[in-house]
Amino acid sequence: MSNSKLSPEKSSKIKDKTSNSLFGTQKLTGIRCFWTLFFLWFCGCAVGFAQTSDEIEPPAKEAWRLNLFLYAQEYTDDNEYLIRFLPFYSYRRNRDLLQDDLFAWPFLTGYESARNPIPTLLPHSGNFQWHSFPLLTLSGSHIFATQARENTSTVSFLLMTFASETYVKDEYLSFQWYSLPVFSFYHQETLFRPETEITNTTIGNPLFFLSDFRIHHKTQDFLGYEWGIHPLSFLFGKDSFQIAYEGRWGRDHVFHLLNLEGFTLFSMSTAFGEYPGAEYQKFALYQNDTDKGLAALFSNRPIFPTTRLAFLYPFFLWETNPNQGFRWQVLPLFHYYAEKEEFRMQILPLFLEIGSDGLAFKIAPKFFPLVHYDETYDRWDILWPLIYHQRNTAFPGKKFGFRFLLAYEESMNIQSESRWNFSLLEGLLLSISSQPSGDQFEILPAGILFGYYATPTNYQWRVLGCGIEETPQKRSLQILFLKIPLQYKGN
Repeated sequence: MSNSKLSPEKSSKIKDKTSNSLFGTQKLTGIRCFWTLFFLWFCGCAVGFAQTSDEIEPPAKEAWRLNLFLYAQEYTDDNEYLIRFLPFYSYRRNRDLLQDDLFAWPFLTGYESARNPIPTLLPHSGNFQWHSFPLLTLSGSHIFATQARENTSTVSFLLMTFASETYVKDEYLSFQWYSLPVFSFYHQETLFRPETEITNTTIGNPLFFLSDFRIHHKTQDFLGYEWGIHPLSFLFGKDSFQIAYEGRWGRDHVFHLLNLEGFTLFSMSTAFGEYPGAEYQKFALYQNDTDKGLAALFSNRPIFPTTRLAFLYPFFLWETNPNQGFRWQVLPLFHYYAEKEEFRMQILPLFLEIGSDGLAFKIAPKFFPLVHYDETYDRWDILWPLIYHQRNTAFPGKKFGFRFLLAYEESMNIQSESRWNFSLLEGLLLSISSQPSGDQFEILPAGILFGYYATPTNYQWRVLGCGIEETPQKRSLQILFLKIPLQYKGN
């Protein structure tokens, strides 16, 4: 009996060996089952893939396959070939247009490409676009054959950054970059013409902006720049509160220190036209004919400019002009103006005007901030800074508004084509604009609630960042910065 019994130590060892043996057997069985299932799945994949291959059977008009966990569709006609092999990829190819696009489902990433329609003009370019949902990024290059134009752009919603480049062979080049995390932008444009090159560069952020431009025509150069320090510009535009501002357009020059809606601590300016920068604005906004605009820009200017010096403007102002004119005002006491042999002195508190025409009682609009009129700029301010109205003295145009509530601005070029802007609550609620190149309608900034944008060939609308974009080439679904093609036209 004693020999037949096992000691506790031996019994435990036998149990350990038995359990290890069973565990090893279960592990081996599990590995075998895994490889068996993998082999069956792989065979199913191979069969499914083989059935969609043109080498096994001729392509059908439309065929569906379901093999284990795979879903496949194949569609073929004379011009187009389509295959969906889920959950791995989808592929489409158009033989006539040499277009193809691929989407890799596991990575939620894909691309679209097409042949270069104008290889002789843009030999190193092609239509290409790729997008990635995990990276929230869209990038591509598109060629417009009718204009010999190429657009390249990249949008990263993850980094909240946008970059774009446009090139028209031997005519135009532009690059722009916007970044929301650093609240900055960069924009450069260059226009090429025979014997002429025009370049404009602008950079900015919520506190500062700089614009630099250069016009080279034959052997002459027209240089200019603008810069300003204005913390509220992103909300209320560059005409809002400015710590400092300076602009130069050729020989024209202006400088402001602590400017708020026309009320300035110190300012000085020199203008050889109607106002500083007037001739440049005529060239940029009014004259459509570039050659005529360049001829006017480089034409002879008056030898003597109009100069202005002001402290606490409009309370203290001195001004001279080429017509032997002189203006001096100290508000609310008097306003004096003389030109050649004529003069007039307005004693404001007495509503009295004394001049070369005699004595008269007259109420002059010089009671700032209740009402004030600037003759040089043709500007009215009523209940400053609430209501203003100003006409452009260089070419047809005007602007008026009720500060912080509504604003309207319009101008017209030499061909009577108008451009105008209307906004409510400084554009924070509503913004509408129209110009020869297109129209824009936005509710809330950047069209967050609703946006509509139209050009002569394209249009786009979106609600809460999602909408439809229509171009001559295709129709796309836009989700924030991502564009998903819905229909290719002409295919």
